Amino acid sequence: MINDKNKEKLPTFLLVGSAALWGISLLTTAIVYNGEILPGAFVLLLGILLGWLGLTFQAYTNITYVIALYKGLTNKPSPILTTITFLGGLSSFF
Repeated sequence: MINDKNKEKLPTFLLVGSAALWGISLLTTAIVYNGEILPGAFVLLLGILLGWLGLTFQAYTNITYVIALYKGLTNKPSPILTTITFLGGLSSFF
């Protein structure tokens, strides 16, 4: 059972852990194309700049993720924005 003192720290721990994993994913290899290694940050930048050409909007969920993360860390969580981010990320599977 979580006592009241740890209850407030748990969401912050999860948010910081989520941000750390996202940051690691931007530094690691995302695609190997023609023998060239492209890091996640480069692929994210291309997706944001050129994603509208192919009508693929999954890269834009990273922007909503950063906003939702900021709102969560400032104790103003937005469940609607978090849901939009989650569903946008899931849309890459369909």
